[in-house]
Amino acid sequence: MLRSKDLHMAATIDMESRTIMVSGAIDVNRVTIVMRVPIPEPGEYTLVKAETNLTDEPWLCWQITLGEGVSLPLQNPTNLLLSRQFRKAKYLADRGAILFWDGEVRPGDAIFKMARLNISGNYMILSHNRGGLTDGIFDEDEDESDDTGLEQDTPRIDLPGALDRYYEHITRHGFGDDLPKIEVETPVRIVQPGEIDILSFTNLPQAHSGGIRPRERA
Repeated sequence: MLRSKDLHMAATIDMESRTIMVSGAIDVNRVTIVMRVPIPEPGEYTLVKAETNLTDEPWLCWQITLGEGVSLPLQNPTNLLLSRQFRKAKYLADRGAILFWDGEVRPGDAIFKMARLNISGNYMILSHNRGGLTDGIFDEDEDESDDTGLEQDTPRIDLPGALDRYYEHITRHGFGDDLPKIEVETPVRIVQPGEIDILSFTNLPQAHSGGIRPRERA
């Protein structure tokens, strides 16, 4: 597994509300990003996560695979799985993965996600995959009709049938198993009670599209 110093990620942990806030920017698509966040103590946390899309193609779905020692709570495990950019969310129990789909994150925009997680170890370990237009989701339609009037390699987002089949496939099987992995060690800052406004966190990626850096203590 490769280690990356170019993917900008930073985490802030509020122990009073037991909230882990991760922000950053992603400029690569066809790799699995494995993120390791050290935490002060095991327990149940609310994850609030936002990344800016610095690639040149939209994200049509997003998958978070839970790593060793990370799980959904036993009670109401899916009651806090949501994303502003995607209408649907599902937990794929056989893969230990959270899937968001039916939406779009365009280049330059940010994706905002929330989940409630139980962490039994000293790290929150999560793997991330993004699905885009060049992931072969329109291959079947190309065989059915070659005369589309579009130039070769032009994304055909106007083909809902292919997209529906793609969504049906990933909601059953997930995706990204065949991609190379890059590990990101995420710097962490522990904040004091009342030091950070969680609501304002949702605007961070738009304001800092070049990647979020940890705030220095005064």
